[in-house]
Amino acid sequence: MHALSAQLSWTHLRQIIALDDPLRREYYVEMCRLERWSTRQLQDRIESQLFERLVAIELKTGHLKAEHKGQMELYLRWLAKNEQEEGEAVVV
Repeated sequence: MHALSAQLSWTHLRQIIALDDPLRREYYVEMCRLERWSTRQLQDRIESQLFERLVAIELKTGHLKAEHKGQMELYLRWLAKNEQEEGEAVVV
């Protein structure tokens, strides 16, 4: 945590800690660190559901690993509820 706190501000850490999914937290920590996102950029990306959209792309292209099956099922349910358009094929 000390090394991370040296790279990210307290506001970054508060926003990331509030996320319920450890995979989402890890993604946003890495992106903040690598891309040097401001706290406003981080908040915008969280609100725009950037992580979920990228997961959807990974699911559609088949790049997620088998050991992430439970996580994939969670995202598939989320996609079906929030993103799937009428007449669009169901992601399997």
